[in-house]
Amino acid sequence: MGNKTLFNKIWSVIYAPLIFFIVQSVMTIVCAVVFSLIAGSEISAAFKMKEGSESLINKNMLWILFSSAVVSLLIFYTFYKKGNLPNKENVIKFKRIYLLILCLIGFLGNVLATSLIELFDLTRIFTQYEDSYLSIVGKNVLIEVVVLGILMPIVEELIFRGIVFNNLRKYTSIIWASLLQALIFSIYHMNPLQSIYVFFFAILLSYSYIKLKTLWAPIIIHIAYNMTSISMSRALSPNFLSEKALAITLLGSIAFIIIFLVFQKLVKKEDFKTGDVSI
Repeated sequence: MGNKTLFNKIWSVIYAPLIFFIVQSVMTIVCAVVFSLIAGSEISAAFKMKEGSESLINKNMLWILFSSAVVSLLIFYTFYKKGNLPNKENVIKFKRIYLLILCLIGFLGNVLATSLIELFDLTRIFTQYEDSYLSIVGKNVLIEVVVLGILMPIVEELIFRGIVFNNLRKYTSIIWASLLQALIFSIYHMNPLQSIYVFFFAILLSYSYIKLKTLWAPIIIHIAYNMTSISMSRALSPNFLSEKALAITLLGSIAFIIIFLVFQKLVKKEDFKTGDVSI
């Protein structure tokens, strides 16, 4: 009985990321087959050559992510609503000032992460990071905005804060739940450098979720974060951040602290009640 209970607890935490991984894997194969047929190449020939198959997948990575996000969004929104019935009395009204602050937190968080990577020249150590980044950006800005800027943040927040974090809260304290969901979120990204800053980013996302008691809080931060990446990749020259990394890190840190303190002050004014968080 005890082993069954333990298995059920573990399964309730890992099933969503596992299903998401399976969906992405299946859609990768489906999209690879479809695009190989469109390109007029033989499927067997395309998959026999490792370099050819990787090139085909990387070339169409945005479409793979788009199809994965749409399918996953339908699946996990259903799971989320079935497993988390919100208590409307425990949900504060989402004020406009929070929208601005959450966007600034996402923006500054991205600026800080990017400037720190450039400041310590971490891409030289973690060479895989730049390769994976280049495979999904710089192709079609509209698709990037829709997929990376909107769909993926919503799907990931439904999974990791809406399902994983909420289920972890049933079995442990909020602090441990926040740390564990951050660890799972960082492992999911499967990139050593990205996993480091994503871990702290996930803690920030869960914190905003706890404080504002709505999944829209981490969704907005996540969207702002990803939108900043898309904007900076197109608006700034490759050497801009590396040349001004120290100044950007210092100014960004100060701005982030100020915004976070303002957020804290506003949150303390609200009459928070204990209970379930809601979308």
